[in-house]
Order: sequence, then structure tokens, then C-alpha cells
Amino acid sequence: MGQQQEKNVGAGEQEIKKIITNNTIEYEIRFFRPMQDIAKAVMTTTTSGDKTLVKWGFYSRMKFPMNIMKPMLQNMLGNNLVTGLESLKSTLEK
Repeated sequence: MGQQQEKNVGAGEQEIKKIITNNTIEYEIRFFRPMQDIAKAVMTTTTSGDKTLVKWGFYSRMKFPMNIMKPMLQNMLGNNLVTGLESLKSTLEK
């Protein structure tokens, strides 16, 4: 578990819960600030020929009144997931 604390981001930690070699990484993300919450995330890979498809998912339930912000948070998180996948692709293709 590694704790991240940055002024503009908030604070939290993530823990790898399960690894299936060459297929899946499941992990839990615990947010401390700006709000407390726990989310599940998964990264899966599927290989076809010389290409690997990577999917990254994030699952969380939000209680009222925080669920009002869900569309905004989904958009922000979605953009971050795309950026992370692009960075992974760039790193692996070097």
C-alpha cells in the first residue's frame, strides 16, 4: 500500500487485492481527502497475435449528496484513465 498526498489531488492509497498472471489486476482505492470513499478497480489484458488490449475499469457507489457530482467525476476519471492507458502504451512500445 502506498499513500499519496498532493495538495491539488487529495490523499488516498491503493492496494492490489488479486493478480491473475497475464490477465487481471484487481485493486482497491481508498480516498481520504477531499472525501472519504472506497472504490474497486480492475485492469485486464487480452492478447491477440502481437497486440494486447488493455481495459481499465473503476467501480464505486456514491451516497447522496455526493452522487449529484457523479457525472462530473465520471468525466474527470474517464479522462485520467485514458491518459493513463496512453502513457502505458507509450512506455510499453519503447
